[in-house]
Amino acid sequence: MIAKLKGILDSITDSYLIIDINGVGYQVYSSGKTLMKLIKEEGSIVSLFIETHVREDRIHLFGFLDNTEKVAFNMLQSVSGIGTKMALHILSNLTPHQLQIAISSQNRHQLKAISGVGPKLIDRLMIELRDKVANINTIANNTSLATLSTDSNTHDNILSDAITALIALGISRAEATQILSDIYALSPSISVNELVRTALQRRAK
Repeated sequence: MIAKLKGILDSITDSYLIIDINGVGYQVYSSGKTLMKLIKEEGSIVSLFIETHVREDRIHLFGFLDNTEKVAFNMLQSVSGIGTKMALHILSNLTPHQLQIAISSQNRHQLKAISGVGPKLIDRLMIELRDKVANINTIANNTSLATLSTDSNTHDNILSDAITALIALGISRAEATQILSDIYALSPSISVNELVRTALQRRAK
């Protein structure tokens, strides 16, 4: 089960993105809001929380920048008649916080403004999620703590991620390790993306 992906953002379409990890491209479906936030990050290293759906003939990956959206995605699917496509469609129009407020305050107008969301579906959302939406942040925070230790930007993690990125671009591990170590020694507070960009610039000279 894939729970998280971290790699180079290869490309973005209107419904999914492709993350390159060691030369393997993973197709990840995301909400419109997530895709818009990532559109300027093409070529950079990104990290996404992943929800994996396994079917008989295929595996679908759904990606989220934060765990709150992932929790909202799964919560929406607990409502009768809502699948992955509609859940992403709703989250393309409302943030998890906006969804939480709309349902808690029984604001039917905000949900009605979303194309494809009719009166019957709104009724089900209001009834079936009324007692659940208040827990979105709590559930998200609890599950995030489980992965916090693997997401820290320590010295080893930063170098490892940068080396992986350069290898994916066709640079040998030995060369990547040497050039990145030199740069990191001079700028220990540098981010992964800045480290990769600096390495590529230095290599191009």
